Amino acid sequence: MTAPFPNPETRWHAERKAPPVDRTAVEARIGRVEVPITPLSGGLANQTLRIGASRVMRLYLRDPASLPKEAALLRHPWRTFETPQILDAGEDYLLMNYVEHTPLLAAREHGAAAARALAEIGERAYESSGFLDQSLDLAEPLPGFFEAVAAHAEKLATNATRHQPMFAAAAARLRASTHLADHPLSRPVLLHGDFKASNLFWSASGRLLVLDWEFAFAGPVWMSLAQLARWGLPPAFAEGFETTFAEAYAPLPADWRSIAAAHDLGNFIGLLENSPAGSRREQDVVAWLERALA
Repeated sequence: MTAPFPNPETRWHAERKAPPVDRTAVEARIGRVEVPITPLSGGLANQTLRIGASRVMRLYLRDPASLPKEAALLRHPWRTFETPQILDAGEDYLLMNYVEHTPLLAAREHGAAAARALAEIGERAYESSGFLDQSLDLAEPLPGFFEAVAAHAEKLATNATRHQPMFAAAAARLRASTHLADHPLSRPVLLHGDFKASNLFWSASGRLLVLDWEFAFAGPVWMSLAQLARWGLPPAFAEGFETTFAEAYAPLPADWRSIAAAHDLGNFIGLLENSPAGSRREQDVVAWLERALA
């Protein structure tokens, strides 16, 4: 039996208390509900609820402005993977069908499917990295990634109450990685924004299922490669992914995982900054940073 794809982040969910289910809030948007409503793990900016067996509601608690962008991406006619279908939408919610699925596996077929999905998503190119509007056009260009994240890490190295040496080391590594912005694979393209095992599944129809598009933006494909590979790639999955990615998008250099890890430093700086002291998330994040900075 093929093992599940490695994902230590599932251990973090137990530490994060989900907001209580507010049936009144659900019914105010879609009418009376006679079936159970249960919370699902998902985007940090939303509350994701399963309504009975067939529907899912995403309530945009933090940033309703991201709803039109996510809706546009869910409605896009993707060829190589599945997304849920939108059944209804309001100013601060999406109602979708529930897609039966199982976890992503450490299998060659699943690696190849992830590569095809990244290649298709990356078909849309942009003039610069940045945030997107509801039409998926560039709305707010971002400054140089490595310089911006290094500046933030340097600030944390001075002002944070914990982990100052690690923030300082991360800042130095980022300053030393600015040349990666000139890599051929660093051209800005459409990114899912959170392309990791927590949002990738295998549907009952035998296709990759990609969930949670709220963080989509324009940037280098390295960002998605980093999120996918951050906890390691099982050999069979890696073989399928690398071979298919080379065929569908571009060949990966031999040191692609270390280049990807440099792009993931920004995410891990943010994770460390906001991890509760002594939590499992803090332990996993520190361990990852120690390996990446070694």
